[in-house]
Amino acid sequence: MYHGTSDAILLKGAGHLEGTSLPVGGEGTLSVITGHRGLAEATMFTNLDRIHPGDTFVITTFGRVLSYRVFDTRVVEPSDTASLHPKAGRDLVTLITCTPLGINSHRILVTGERVMPTPTSAVEAANTGPALVPFPWWLVWYLVGLTLIGVYVWWGGLVRRGPHPAGLRP
Repeated sequence: MYHGTSDAILLKGAGHLEGTSLPVGGEGTLSVITGHRGLAEATMFTNLDRIHPGDTFVITTFGRVLSYRVFDTRVVEPSDTASLHPKAGRDLVTLITCTPLGINSHRILVTGERVMPTPTSAVEAANTGPALVPFPWWLVWYLVGLTLIGVYVWWGGLVRRGPHPAGLRP
């Protein structure tokens, strides 16, 4: 997650809307997280329109897993910010993306309230995440092989150019 909502930031990942609470939890807070949908190279918020009240989502921040249960979903005009205000005594997060896909004339708002304590299943799901890509050891061995071949060729050239009587070079 990145701070800001510029196009450059949203191409890298989700962005935190400036002026709203940081997504660290706490009573009386509302954090707004924005993200693109419909990108060919990333899913990000593509499926946000499939979330319904009662569903949950998690945010991992500073090593903590915060779980939120969705209680409100709505489609609004981009200028409609009436629901983007904190509520006393509530820990809220609103996820926002554009809709309809490709036209982007409206915004989907999905708002969840913090579930405490965070369910164990949410912590486990957050910790599994996508599998890490294994280190490309084959590339290391390939580069080592190329280096050895280069050293062999270079060394062979030195041996052939070794000490020769003047004017008798091969």
